[in-house]
Amino acid sequence: MLRFWNGFCGRKKIKADKLPHYDLLCAVGGTARAVLQLIQTQQAPLPDANSFTAEQSQKLKKQLLKRDEAAKKLILQVCPERVHTILPGILILDVIIRQLHTHLIYVSPYSVREGYLLRHYLS
Repeated sequence: MLRFWNGFCGRKKIKADKLPHYDLLCAVGGTARAVLQLIQTQQAPLPDANSFTAEQSQKLKKQLLKRDEAAKKLILQVCPERVHTILPGILILDVIIRQLHTHLIYVSPYSVREGYLLRHYLS
């Protein structure tokens, strides 16, 4: 069962078999941007520099979970500030991608904080 934030009001439980399927997912935040950078460094990126496929994410996850020297070197080269959080982040992203049957992930150049501030000042 996944938990999604229902606006700013609280959490709502949704059964995994009741989730809709989405071909495109928009990911927001530093972990998503770090995953995109890792994929672009490790693999041939898509023509759109702000997106990656579910297959590319799966390949990255498998490489990082080996925890070998190549994985450590890649993380330290691309996102050393996320050395302790990138693996949990990619695992969470992987579950979301699989549960929603997503094929393409677009990574927003903006963060959650900017979205909150925009919403706060527009209301």
